[in-house]
Amino acid sequence: MRASRTLVLAALLAAAAAVVPAPALALQGIVRAQGGQFVLDGQPFRFVGTNAYYMAIMTALGSPAHADDELALAQALGFTVLRVWGFADGTGDGMGSSAFQPAAGVYNETAFRALDYVLYKADLAGVRLIIPLVNGNPDYGGTSQYIAWCAPGSGERAFYENTGCRALYRNYASYVLNRVNTYNGRRYKDDPAVFAWELANEPHVMNGVDRSGSIVRAWVAEMAAHLKSIDPNHMVATGEEGYDVTTSGYSPLSAYNDQGWLFDGNKGLAWTQNTGDPNIDFGSIHLYPEYWNLAASQGSTWIADHAAIARDLGKPLVLGEFGASQNTATSFDGWLRTWQAEAVGGALAWQVMCGVCYGMRDQFGIVYPPSGSATTVLAQYAATASAPAPAPTAPAFTVGGTSATPATVAPAQAVAVQTTVTAAGAASGILVDLAVRDAAGQTVARQSYAAQTFADGQTRAYGWTWPGTATPGSYRVAVTVSDAAGATVYAAVDPAATVTVQAASTAPFAIGPTAAVPAPLAPGQTLTVTTGVTAAAAASGIIVDLRIFNSAGRKIAEKSYSRQKFSAGQTRSYGWAWSSPSTLPPDTYRVAVAVYGAKWTPLYVSADAAAGFSVEAATAPSATVAFAVGPTSAGPDPVSRGQAESVATAVTAAAAAAGINVDLEIYDPQGRQVAQRIWSGQTFGAGQTRSYDWSWTVGSALPTGTYTVKVGVFDSTWAILYTWDNGAATFTVQ
Repeated sequence: MRASRTLVLAALLAAAAAVVPAPALALQGIVRAQGGQFVLDGQPFRFVGTNAYYMAIMTALGSPAHADDELALAQALGFTVLRVWGFADGTGDGMGSSAFQPAAGVYNETAFRALDYVLYKADLAGVRLIIPLVNGNPDYGGTSQYIAWCAPGSGERAFYENTGCRALYRNYASYVLNRVNTYNGRRYKDDPAVFAWELANEPHVMNGVDRSGSIVRAWVAEMAAHLKSIDPNHMVATGEEGYDVTTSGYSPLSAYNDQGWLFDGNKGLAWTQNTGDPNIDFGSIHLYPEYWNLAASQGSTWIADHAAIARDLGKPLVLGEFGASQNTATSFDGWLRTWQAEAVGGALAWQVMCGVCYGMRDQFGIVYPPSGSATTVLAQYAATASAPAPAPTAPAFTVGGTSATPATVAPAQAVAVQTTVTAAGAASGILVDLAVRDAAGQTVARQSYAAQTFADGQTRAYGWTWPGTATPGSYRVAVTVSDAAGATVYAAVDPAATVTVQAASTAPFAIGPTAAVPAPLAPGQTLTVTTGVTAAAAASGIIVDLRIFNSAGRKIAEKSYSRQKFSAGQTRSYGWAWSSPSTLPPDTYRVAVAVYGAKWTPLYVSADAAAGFSVEAATAPSATVAFAVGPTSAGPDPVSRGQAESVATAVTAAAAAAGINVDLEIYDPQGRQVAQRIWSGQTFGAGQTRSYDWSWTVGSALPTGTYTVKVGVFDSTWAILYTWDNGAATFTVQ
């Protein structure tokens, strides 16, 4: 969130209070991420709290009451974690003595003594702090100030790519982590009052500059490794909002009011990839549905989807910011219900503020005391999060729905194994093990899934392609659910499924030759598969089966011919014209051919890789292809909030082109993108004009004023921008 810089600081400052360090320190132990959850001294650690970005800044400006009163507020509401800015760069916006880094590489002792004080008092209050080290937004300097120092006149990406900017950030991070607190003598990197470091608050490269997310991704990898090299004790997070470059793992776009910009790389962020970095300990997301053209209830989908992805990565999740300017308590309760159901590690509101702090409020500010409906909700969930863990009991699990397909295979033929595990109660750090055992009980292959987390009553599915074995015989699939070390078994099914590997076929059939053309294949193109089957003796009721597998062994298409009849010595030819999906990803693929009896048994002969082909990434058309946009219209004008606005445009191609992305975006009066509609994979003939229409519902919380429609034409990879109309149309929201 952008903390407001429109501050009348003089009216907020109080006389600096005398500080007398106490001899005792309250916090012991450092919180860590383990098995998909936070752990302190071997016990799960969860929290609900608030952002209090101003605590060190205002202390440096002479008002330690902003920190003292906020910590008292945290204790009263049961908050054990707060999020506090660990940056203030440059001297603009009246920062003065509060700037941590007033000039490039210059560190202000007054500001850092204020942060010393905040960490010291947080320790005494039993509160831990999440501390971001730079702002991705321009408030309090941020990445814009770094660029002004090390790459003047450059765009946002310079902060992440410029050698000087990266060195300046690394040096600042090194200074912060190695600093010795003047109040208690602790180095920051050893201080239990630090919950985690965030690389940045809301990093980004805006407006589709890097839809792959690779620019920020490389920076995250470099800086997370740098922080860990200095401070291996504390956790590191990215500080992201949750935007991604893919819809994989997320609910359908309809669940997000068709806001495709959340997942198309428009913000230059690949959340799943960044969170998966080995030096990132937990996922971080923010949530402001009314400013993303989402309903409040869709915020719960945002939380649940990211929680599921984080679980798959074996990492906890923190809802680092969430806010609502209206129906606050209702929204908070809905989101925190999801937070609780999904066993999310932490949640921090934006923002519950002490009385003196309330002068720095924005549209999301909540003052306490007195208690209100929103703070009551937060306190209730904070109490639930911090309640003592019940006496440990052995988790109860049910294994079900296990299958091995096909159940009868030829030597070295792959088998798809699938199963489900259901938890009777919430559990984490679980090991799910799939094993294939021979008739003597010896394990010949296994696939393990460590650090699995389950919500109460949750069923999780597991899939594995066993490559098979050349040794004929009977095999069984065993499924075991245990603790992280495998020492305590909670559930075991053996056999959960069975597989028979037949001896090398002596049946009177031969396969071949088999071909798949064209190779390489373009997505959406038709693949022609041809093969032959020869019978040494007369046979009837035969099944000839053709399948296509990707490189991971997953079946993506199948064609079967049943009730086939052969005379002795006869060869029959089979042809299959498969229309490949336009979304078929680049990969290597194989065609398998098998011959079965009438009831899919026995398997007479199979060729697991009878033919192969590849799919290559779509080649972008030449950058010289000319496109024209327009006319573009938007109506009605004016339009009321809650009504539908119809936007129409046209795109004309000067030459034939394929794989084109047509991007239509809407911006509010402040220049913020509020909606986007993309038509991907468009094909044009030379001189062809294609029309695009979109009905967009104006969000009830969006500001009034003049909105701008922008239209762009890109290649399939978003690397080439052919044309961009920055003011294709306008309309007024009243």
